[in-house]
Amino acid sequence: MNNRLRYRFLYGVTAILALFLVASEMTFAAASIEVVTTPIEVKGEITSVTLYSSEARVERTLAIAEGVAGLRQVVVGPLPATLIDSSIQVEGTDGLASVSVQVHRSSGEPVESARVKDQRTQLKELQQSLLRLKREDQSLKEMRARFASILPNRSDDEDTPPNIDLVAWQGLLDLVQQGMERAASSRSALASRLREAQDKVQQARRSLDLLLQNQERARAEVHIGIQDLDGAGGVIRISYLIPNANWRPHYEVDVDTVNHTLQLRAFAIVRQMTGEDWPEVPVSFSTSAPELGSDIPDLAAIRLNRPRYQDLPLKEAEITRLGRQVFLGDTRFRTGEMNFDGGTVLGGEEFYSYALAGGKLDHILPVFSNRGFLRTFSSVKPEQIPSDGESHRLLYAIKQLDFDEERICAPELNTAVFRRIIARVTGSDPLLHGTVAVFLGEDYLGQAIIQTTAPGEEMVLDLGVDGQVTVKRIQRDSEEQVGIFSKAIHYRTDLELVVENFHSDPITVSLRERIPFTESDQLRVQIDRSATTHLPEGLESDDGLLSWSLEVSPGEATKVRLVWWIAAPPDVQLTRREAPERLGKGE
Repeated sequence: MNNRLRYRFLYGVTAILALFLVASEMTFAAASIEVVTTPIEVKGEITSVTLYSSEARVERTLAIAEGVAGLRQVVVGPLPATLIDSSIQVEGTDGLASVSVQVHRSSGEPVESARVKDQRTQLKELQQSLLRLKREDQSLKEMRARFASILPNRSDDEDTPPNIDLVAWQGLLDLVQQGMERAASSRSALASRLREAQDKVQQARRSLDLLLQNQERARAEVHIGIQDLDGAGGVIRISYLIPNANWRPHYEVDVDTVNHTLQLRAFAIVRQMTGEDWPEVPVSFSTSAPELGSDIPDLAAIRLNRPRYQDLPLKEAEITRLGRQVFLGDTRFRTGEMNFDGGTVLGGEEFYSYALAGGKLDHILPVFSNRGFLRTFSSVKPEQIPSDGESHRLLYAIKQLDFDEERICAPELNTAVFRRIIARVTGSDPLLHGTVAVFLGEDYLGQAIIQTTAPGEEMVLDLGVDGQVTVKRIQRDSEEQVGIFSKAIHYRTDLELVVENFHSDPITVSLRERIPFTESDQLRVQIDRSATTHLPEGLESDDGLLSWSLEVSPGEATKVRLVWWIAAPPDVQLTRREAPERLGKGE
C-alpha cells in the first residue's frame, strides 16, 4: 500500500471514530435528562380559597409520584375557562421546579357540577311524581265518565213509556250518583296536590335552567413543565385567580343593656358563580383588590377653559367603562357579561356587583369606603361553597365590646326617644363597612350600617325607640306690636317639653330643639331668659341648634320651658327655609 492510500485509510478510520464518539455523547446526554412525553393528567384537590372584592384565588394541591429524574409534564384540569392566565402560580416541594406554564382552552360539553347533577335528579323525581298524580286524576275522570254512561238515554217520545222497573231504576240511579260523587270528591282532593307538584316541577326546572345558563362550556387545562431533579417526586401547589366570586361583611350584634356589653359576630356573605364547586376547605376574605392593579395613581394638571358652546346635560346615570369595571357616578360596578341600562343608584360609594343570576344589584365589598385597610380574615372553620350564585354566610370573627348608651329625642320632628350605643373597637382588626342586624335580648331591632371603624375608634349603633320614655311637646305661638315711635312686631313662641321615665333606674335624655337664625339687620331673634327654665346648650352658636342633657329619675317627669321671640318691622314678611349648609356637615 502506497503512502497516499495509507493516508486515505487512516483519515476514514479517524472520521468513523469521531462519529462514533459524537453518537456516544448524545446517547449519554439523552440518558442523563429524560423527557417524559406522556403527560400526567390530574385535577388536583382544592385546598384553600381566598376571596377578594370580585375575584377569588383558588389553590389546588397535587402529588407527583416517584419516577425517573428529568422533565415531567403535568396537565391540570378541566378548569373554568375564565381563570386569569397571568395569575397562575406554581410552587413545588424540594427537588421540584416549574419551568413552563401554558393554558389550553377548548369548547365542548360542560363539566356539570354536583349541584347541577343533584338538580337534574330532583327534577326527574318531581316529574315522575307529577306524572303519577296526572294518571290518578285521569283515572278518576274516566271512572266518573263510566258511571255517567251507565244511565240509559231517555226516549224523546213522551208517548213511549220507559220499559224499566222503577225500583231497579232508583237503585241504579243511587249507585251511579254515589260513584260519580266519590270520583268528583277524590279529584277535588287531588287538585291541590296536583297544583303543588306542578309548581315544584316548574321551580326545579327554573333552577336548573338558571344553573345551566351560567355554566361555561369552554374549559381550560393548565400544562405545567416540572423539572424533577432527583426523581423522588413530591407535591406541587397551583393557584389562580378566577372572576365571578365576591364577598361582603355582615354583622350580628347582641346587646346586653344590663351589663353594658355587646357581642359582635362578623360574617362574610359569599356568592360565587365561578363554575367550580369549592369543597370543605379553609376560606379567607381579603380587602385587597388585585383586579384594580398595583399602579400608583399620578396627579395631572387641571386646566380650566370656557367652551364656545355649552355641552348637553349628562344623563342621570352616566356610565364610564374602565377595564372590567363600570363607574356609575361615584359608584363602581363589576361588569362580567352584563348589559347595564343605568337607573337610580343609592348608597354613595357603595360597591356593587351585577348579579349573574336574576339581573339585580347586590352589595359586595365596598372597596372605596374601607379607608385603605389591607386585611385578610379567615373563616373559623372549613366551609363548602358551591357555584350556585346563592348567598352563603361564613363566620370569621367574634368580639366582646363595652359600650356607653345615649337616649336622643328631637321632639319637633318626632317625640319618640331613640337609643344609641357607642362602643370602642378593640383588637388589631378594623370593622369594615357592612350591614348589621341588631338584637336586644330576644327582640330583633332591625338592620343598620356599620361604617369602617379602626381599632381604638368608636362604633355607633342605633337601637330604635325606647318605649319606656315619653316626651310631650306643647308649643304656643303669639304675636304683639311693641314700641311707640319705632314700632315692631314680636312673634313669640312658648315651648314646653315634658319627659317621663318609666324605667326602674335613672336615665339621661338628650333633647334637641332649634330656633331660627337670621343674617338680616332688620330682624332679631332672642331668648327670654327670665321665662326659660333649664337654659340649653348652644345659645352662643350661630346655627340656632339647642340641646339639653336631662337626668330623669324613675317614675318622675322633668319639664323644660323655652321662650323666644322674633322682632321684625311691621312691613317685613317672614319666610322660613331649612339651612343645612350652616352646619358644615349637610345634616
